Amino acid sequence: MREIIIKPPDDSPNVTKYRERFGHLPSIEAMKWMKHEELEKIAGEALSRNKPMKEWEERPHIKLGSVLDEMYDTPVSDNEYI
Repeated sequence: MREIIIKPPDDSPNVTKYRERFGHLPSIEAMKWMKHEELEKIAGEALSRNKPMKEWEERPHIKLGSVLDEMYDTPVSDNEYI
């Protein structure tokens, strides 16, 4: 089975800390459509509140009928980028 590897960019300290604290990255949609600065700002705000973004946390369990749904059902490794 093919493995998909997703990691935050090295220049994303808030997203990296967010993943370490809450155990998940921003949703795939957020990483695809939001600017780097927006992701950093939202992740920083969530860290300040010490509460994960509900939309990012729950996204793997919600089926939207898009091809991105499949990304949540595929084994993911945090070892390297694809």
